[in-house]
Amino acid sequence: MNKRIRETGITALAIIGFVAPTVAQPINLVPYDSIGPNRVDFEDVPALPFPGFIIDGILVSGNASFAERFVGQTLTIEPPISLGGPFDVLSGAPTDPLTLQPGDPGRNLSVAIRFPDNELVGCGDLGCSNGDGFGEGAVAVRFPAPVSEVGFIISSGNSGGEAVVQFFRTDGTGIDTITVTTVPFPLSSRHGFMREGGVRDIAGVSVHNSDPAGVTYDDFVFGEFSEKGIEILLDPAPANDRYVIDATPTMPSISARAQVVNVTPDPTPMTTFTWTVNLTIDKGTGEEVSFDEEIEQGVVTVGEELFTLEFTTRRPFRGGKLKLTVEAEVDGATLATEREGLTIEGTNPDRSEIQNTIDAVATAFQGLAEVDIEDVLKRIGCQESSGQRQFDASANGGIAFPLISRDNGVGIFQITSTRRCPDPFVDCRDALFHWPTNVREGKRAYEEKVAFARSYPVQLLASPDYGAFIRDIINPDREAVRLRPIRTRPAPRFTTIGPIGSAPPNQLLEDAVRGYNGFAGQLTLDGKVIMDARGRPILLHEFIPDEDFLRTVSDRDVPTLQTNPNVWRRVLPAERPALGNPNYVKDVTSQSPQCTP
Repeated sequence: MNKRIRETGITALAIIGFVAPTVAQPINLVPYDSIGPNRVDFEDVPALPFPGFIIDGILVSGNASFAERFVGQTLTIEPPISLGGPFDVLSGAPTDPLTLQPGDPGRNLSVAIRFPDNELVGCGDLGCSNGDGFGEGAVAVRFPAPVSEVGFIISSGNSGGEAVVQFFRTDGTGIDTITVTTVPFPLSSRHGFMREGGVRDIAGVSVHNSDPAGVTYDDFVFGEFSEKGIEILLDPAPANDRYVIDATPTMPSISARAQVVNVTPDPTPMTTFTWTVNLTIDKGTGEEVSFDEEIEQGVVTVGEELFTLEFTTRRPFRGGKLKLTVEAEVDGATLATEREGLTIEGTNPDRSEIQNTIDAVATAFQGLAEVDIEDVLKRIGCQESSGQRQFDASANGGIAFPLISRDNGVGIFQITSTRRCPDPFVDCRDALFHWPTNVREGKRAYEEKVAFARSYPVQLLASPDYGAFIRDIINPDREAVRLRPIRTRPAPRFTTIGPIGSAPPNQLLEDAVRGYNGFAGQLTLDGKVIMDARGRPILLHEFIPDEDFLRTVSDRDVPTLQTNPNVWRRVLPAERPALGNPNYVKDVTSQSPQCTP
């Protein structure tokens, strides 16, 4: 034992002086009043007279924890001496990590009112309920994190004696052992200890005494500390905490290391870390969508091994708000930390790349020429995303989260729902952060609208309501001006020739454009909603039967009505409901394929 007794000067109520060592030691004696700012006074424990509030487990008071000893220390019982005992004696090294161990029930700790505050009592082998066990027991304190300075006040009975103070690191290795003197009642001794060089590695202290009257402890003080924890080090760290999917596009590599902090010696090299990842994006309607299930969770690294974010699905493109969490067992405690505020964002490619991709995926469809489909898709992209933008930033290189509308449309083509992809946030998530996928989904969405537009004349041909409209509304007007009645349900196939905006119009192309914005409303003729053959309302398209033309078409042209495109007229914006954009087809037509003014 490194036994260094430091006698102290005495005033009427307390020991306030100290004798400094002549040679620097691992632990140096300093004035008690110089220690701080943390203090544990036990006033948060119930106030009871002898034998006090008996504690059989670990006592947490203030921001420190107390018990009889540390796991690994050997407890022996020293036989009674004159007027006192038996006494607890601690020896041996604690185990790694430094962990408190309570004594047997009734022989651990007590907090009792004395002089007149609450004070901590170590219960000896006879227990605190026995006067010869009250104060004869050992006491150990574990600080919330390693500190460089410690102090406490010892009060004795009518005798005085010695107390052995042992200092330990977080791994249980000893720093120093010092023996101090205790003084008889009514005096108290104040003891201050500082680590040489101010090193913050005092994780815990144990004290046992040989004062015949036993001792109590009060006002444990200790220095500033930094909570032990884990730090996440991004490797490499992205600028402004923003990982970027480039315009190619290519997903960024996301890697990090974990480091245990404020523990001496550094346990990082032997520490096992477990990683979890949260990645979310907000819909335009406000709901949060999580990609966590697509990310490998619970990845384990050891020491400074690099953690790399990996996905469980093959080469996905995901982004949004990113949070890394790492957890580890350090010194018997579970530590965890989070790195929030990270993002994965995307880069808008050059518009020329988008246009080249549209040319590559577009094909002739349902009688429409490939060149006309290429042209209209580029214009739709300009209209939908205000300039062929996948991400909510400037075209040609801007970086941001995906462009998401209030109705949850995403990206260049504002994909909301297709047969293949009912919900892009669930069914085709690459459409959010992988712009070529968005282009392909846009092309598929338009083809679906073409197919729907192509079926529209067939719906009218099979509609009893449309037949009744011709028979009961159109024909009486024709007969009134001596024109022959129409015996069919005029609904010719839409024309398919020419680009958008041509004259005469490419009816199939433009009706599908209307469908891309939504066939909002119901077909109404002469104030009546027209039902299909199954009794469902027929939706309002870009074109509807032209009542004036049907009333006035010449008898000579009646036999060719099923091939006459003049049967159709364009629906006026004022005839449309408030849903959607009444001028959508006109607005798309006004766009240039290159999104130039």
